Amino acid sequence: MGTSIPLFHHKQQSSTVEHWVQASTIYDGFSKMDTKLTGYVTSSKAEVILIGAKLAQEENWIQALDSSYRDPYATINAKVVLVDGPAEDVFKVNRPDKPPLPSYIKGVIESSIQNNQSVSSTIQQLMREKNEQGMTQTVPIIKKTNNEIDTVGIAFLNHQGKYLTKIPKTDVKFFNLINKSKNTGRMILHLVLSPKKSDKKPNTSVLVQNTKRKISVDFQKGKFIFNIDVSMNVSLIEKTNGNLTKTRLHGNKNIGRLEHEIQEEFNKKLQGMLQDMQRNKIDPIGLSLHARAFQYKEWKKVKKDWLHAFSKAKIRVNTHVKIKDTGTIRN
Repeated sequence: MGTSIPLFHHKQQSSTVEHWVQASTIYDGFSKMDTKLTGYVTSSKAEVILIGAKLAQEENWIQALDSSYRDPYATINAKVVLVDGPAEDVFKVNRPDKPPLPSYIKGVIESSIQNNQSVSSTIQQLMREKNEQGMTQTVPIIKKTNNEIDTVGIAFLNHQGKYLTKIPKTDVKFFNLINKSKNTGRMILHLVLSPKKSDKKPNTSVLVQNTKRKISVDFQKGKFIFNIDVSMNVSLIEKTNGNLTKTRLHGNKNIGRLEHEIQEEFNKKLQGMLQDMQRNKIDPIGLSLHARAFQYKEWKKVKKDWLHAFSKAKIRVNTHVKIKDTGTIRN
């Protein structure tokens, strides 16, 4: 295990000192580090806990964080982050133009969360998800790229806490449409709309606002049925595959057609994402909680094997898009 601790000197800019030791537990590691320091190491001020890719492949690795919720002096609000690769790679990042490494990592994560390109994951939140029947734990992933920290997606853990699968950061925004009951932060989605080019690269960007998600639950023929409705207002902020001044995009007919096309793209993307969740038997959006709330009698029968019941459920998603603004371009 290793630590990166900020150092503050009145004659130079803030920097950090890194320590690495071989240890079986966190506090075993702290004790070994204390022999090299003028003070002692404590987890009470921890901002970020990095989990290497190798450790994340082990079942119940979260048990290694036992001291974080047992020690009354430890913080339960430290962010838990998976590293795409060895955790020590991140410690090699050296950017004089950036804050100290712990604050730098925390800042990148918080910025990505604000832009809906990542998710929040603290020790307290992970423990709640672990103890919730059928709930899948979700953690952000970072990677060292060209001496920089980059958020590259989010990871899903199985019931034993072992890393199972991930979605890239380009899809995290879509995930947050169905993961949250209301949209928070800033969300810009990039789409491929007609006329579509052969390279299938995004040609349209929309700013999503006032998103609201509603989930209804039914039970028929031995299966749970979930209907997920997502309503949103969007502003068109970029469209590179057409001349807006010629197509009169602000006309009601064209706007209605564009709304329908955006809805189709959203529905296709979200339905595919939900099918992947069922195939991997993971429930990161917490449909188990809705099944328990609205179909408790049936949920109680399958609560011990909820993820199997979830994989057999019928899930439908429908988006409702209203274009509120097409920009300042006018014919």
